[in-house]
Amino acid sequence: MRLTRINYAILAVICCLALQLSCDLDPVEFPTVTTLEPLQEQGLMATFMGRINASDLTEISEYGFAWSATTDRPEVGADKSMMASNINADLEYSIVDSDFTENVSEYHVRAYIVLRDSLKYGDPISFSFQTFAISMGDVEVYNDSVALEGFLTILDPDGFTGVIDHGHVISESMDPTINDGRVSLGSRDKTGGFESAFILDYNKKYYSRAYAITDDDTIYTPSVEVYVQDGWNQLTSFEYPFYFGVSDSKSGKGIVGLGCNFLCSPSQEYTLWSLEPEGKDSMTHDRIDGLELELENNPRQHGEGFIIGDDFYFGLGVDDDNEVHSYFYSLNLASLIWDYTVPEFPGVARANGIGLGYDGKAYVGFGVGPGIERYSDLYIFDPATGWSDSIPNPFSDSGEGVFGAAAAATDDAIYVIGGNRQGAGPVNTVYEYRPDVGTWKEMAPFPGVNGKRYDAVAFAIDGKVYVGSGTGGNLDKVYNDFHVLDPATNTWSEVTPFGGELRFGAIAFVIDGKAYIGSGQDRDGRALADLWIYTPDTK
Repeated sequence: MRLTRINYAILAVICCLALQLSCDLDPVEFPTVTTLEPLQEQGLMATFMGRINASDLTEISEYGFAWSATTDRPEVGADKSMMASNINADLEYSIVDSDFTENVSEYHVRAYIVLRDSLKYGDPISFSFQTFAISMGDVEVYNDSVALEGFLTILDPDGFTGVIDHGHVISESMDPTINDGRVSLGSRDKTGGFESAFILDYNKKYYSRAYAITDDDTIYTPSVEVYVQDGWNQLTSFEYPFYFGVSDSKSGKGIVGLGCNFLCSPSQEYTLWSLEPEGKDSMTHDRIDGLELELENNPRQHGEGFIIGDDFYFGLGVDDDNEVHSYFYSLNLASLIWDYTVPEFPGVARANGIGLGYDGKAYVGFGVGPGIERYSDLYIFDPATGWSDSIPNPFSDSGEGVFGAAAAATDDAIYVIGGNRQGAGPVNTVYEYRPDVGTWKEMAPFPGVNGKRYDAVAFAIDGKVYVGSGTGGNLDKVYNDFHVLDPATNTWSEVTPFGGELRFGAIAFVIDGKAYIGSGQDRDGRALADLWIYTPDTK
């Protein structure tokens, strides 16, 4: 068919339209792959790394690496290759291989993808293994100590003069050097692993890396982050083991003691100590005498102790003759002189209740009497005016008394946790009392192991309430877990378990934002004398 002048015009228009349309479309981008620099690992081991450059991976059916020691452009099928399957959000992937041979001067690797049944390669990269290599191993943190592992590989012992020094360095800076904290392990001329350990401060972020020094250079591994959170450290033990003692603290000192051991020997359980931190891992223990005369050398356990102003108060409890008491005594912390004229507790004599100081007063009550009768009354003691009448509370409202409850006070409120309740046995209830308005509120229940708990310890730091240890009813239900309540959100979180033996009937007090927990009774019925410091996580 002959084209007329009109046909040519129409064809020209069509061509122009097609050209215009093609110019308006985005250009087609085909996926590509990039070979990244390999990393030498422990021994004859390397990590190959690649990156896929694509907006859509659906047409890519395979990706991996090919490598060779004989050609600088290795190919899948002809040379060694391995598929990968660990692509990340940045479209990077890697594999680790150890199929290498000593005394090979150079290897070549390139990343590949299979796109629509066609192989596409990244640019090849050449690499060789160093005469020696150093790498980091596992990092294990326990309380305030960290254990670090490393590995030194010497590939050509005959041609290598050796490592002058090796070990680990650690610092708060991201790239620690041998001028920072350092464990030096000396010279070495053989392949093998090594270990280092450091003692760190709680709630700080550190960085560590392994190092090796040769005649020519100092070689470091990449840094790893080390964070020491909350944890426990054992301190100087008490002079005697005891359980169900009393404790409180003020002005950097703790007042601790009384209680009982397995035999409740009169030679020790009327003793009080003044404890003061000394360095990081020790406390001074100064004995306070005088109370044994008023107690007629009869030990007292399950009593209550608290500080108001400059005085430490002690009272209630049960003695070695199984007689419960209602008297209180006070100790002036400056003069260390006892006052035996404190007004008598207005309720029935009892033991194992609660007693804590708050805003210049004390809140004392609950507990148990002869015949395991549980009490629900709670009183306020003001040194200036004496004792109040019993104040309403959830236990008196229900008529169900409780003993063995834990109690702690923040700046705003008092918290009563768990206990052994009349008619119910061990419970996991938590109540908040606001003294400024005189109201009670039930909070989220204690979430510890098996939930129900009594004879636990409680303390408050930075507006949060920590609760742990205790028992669920008998010696096969003794615990060491700890949990913290955030009253602002009414939620519990688990923290690091207690560092010592499982126990109940322990003592606890706080100095400078750290808690001190010790003594108590273990699951075999033995009295304990150890003392631990807990540093909460502030991350």
